This record gives sequence, C-alpha cells and structure tokens, in this order.
Amino acid sequence: MSIGRNMANEALSSFGYGFSVYRNKYILISAVAVFLIFLFVGYFIIYSNFDLYIHNPLVQSGLYVSGYDVTASSALFVIVALIALYFINFSLNEQRRFNGKVKLGMIVSISNRTYLKFLITSSVQIILSVIGSVLFVIPGLYLGTKTFFLGASSIYYDDDLLSSFRRAFSASKGNSTGSFIVFLLYLILSAFLIYLALVVSSSVLISYVIYGFILSFLLISFFSSAYRLLSFSSNKKTRLEELTSGFAESESRL
Repeated sequence: MSIGRNMANEALSSFGYGFSVYRNKYILISAVAVFLIFLFVGYFIIYSNFDLYIHNPLVQSGLYVSGYDVTASSALFVIVALIALYFINFSLNEQRRFNGKVKLGMIVSISNRTYLKFLITSSVQIILSVIGSVLFVIPGLYLGTKTFFLGASSIYYDDDLLSSFRRAFSASKGNSTGSFIVFLLYLILSAFLIYLALVVSSSVLISYVIYGFILSFLLISFFSSAYRLLSFSSNKKTRLEELTSGFAESESRL
C-alpha cells in the first residue's frame, strides 16, 4: 500500500513539476518561441494564404484544396514540428542546469548532440500515443503508459531508439502506477483543450492559440514530467551529468 502511495505521490509531483519548469527563463522563452512560430506559420501563412485550417481529420471539410497547397502546408507544419522538438530537447537538457553550474553554451552544445536521438524517439512516442488514443481509449492508455519514458530516456541516458524502447518498457513496468497517472492526466488535459478548440472553431485564431499552447507548453510539460519521474527510479547519472562532471572544476581553476 505504501509503495503504491509513494508512486502516486511521485506521479503527482512529476505532473506539477512539468508546469513549474517555466520558472526557468530559458525554458519559458523556448515555449513562447515555439508558440509564436506555430501561430505565425499556422494561422498567418497556412490558414491566411493557403486557406487551410486544422480540423478533425475524420470529418469531411467539403472544401477543395490544390495538391500544391497541401504539400506546402504539410512541409511548413513538419518544419514547425522539428523546431518544436528541438526546443523540447533543449528544455530537458536545460533542466539539469537549475544548479547554475553549467553555462548556457554547453547546454546548447549538448542539445545539438542529443537532438537527433530525441527527434526519433519522441516522434515514435507521440505517433504511437496519438494513434492509440484516436482509435480507441484503452490501447491509447496502454501504449501511452508503455512508451511514457521513451523520449525522456534518450536525453537522460543518451539512448538510441532500441535502447530507449527497452528502457521505457522496463521503467514503465517498474513504475506503472506513476506513468499511468501522469499520462492519464495529460491525456485528459489535452482532450479538454482540443474539445475547447473545436467548440470555439468559429474563431479560427483562438483555435490556433489553443493548438499552439498544446504544441509548445503542454508538450514541454509532458516530457519534463516524464523526465522527472524517470529520475525517481534511476540511480544512474544522467548523460548530461556525465558530460559536465568536470566542467565546474575546470571553470573554478580558470
């Protein structure tokens, strides 16, 4: 009983931590930057210029759009997603700098190194979770819980995709209660925001503001919560700590 209670407390603590990270100005700037980029590209370019908008893909819009517009809009959205994932990757690395001992330049350098692995693992995680959640709720919860630590482990342990899968499955098995609770909370919050965006769909700008918030702030919070929960069950130093172990000492000598 006490073990389950501890896991639940760690889960709630991790969920709250995901929103507390914006006390760090660089993480806040990252989220705002992604939000503004999405709003500019999504609303002022894709919607205003190409007359396309985000809507439920399972519902016919009744509008004819040219193949060029769809291709160009899709390419722009992919670029925004790549930028968003880079800033999420940076935000996770930045969280190890809360003690102030590692300079920003080194965090950027490490983020550049970890980006490709995080891009692959987080993309797979998001795709599996979204597909499971869109088709059926139960498979979505299962896949979301099993892959909850997938993207975070590529930063925390510097894992590749296969190693991240093994680590994520092992961590979710050892902390199934915590990963389930945190994923469920984010799923409920995301579903509410998406529903809100659909309800106010008569105001396209407000819908894009909500989608931009989900893409920037909510995704950073989600991966930050997974990162924090993963640290509770790990005795191993993070990859960032290994890379910067001698950094403070060398700086003090200088």
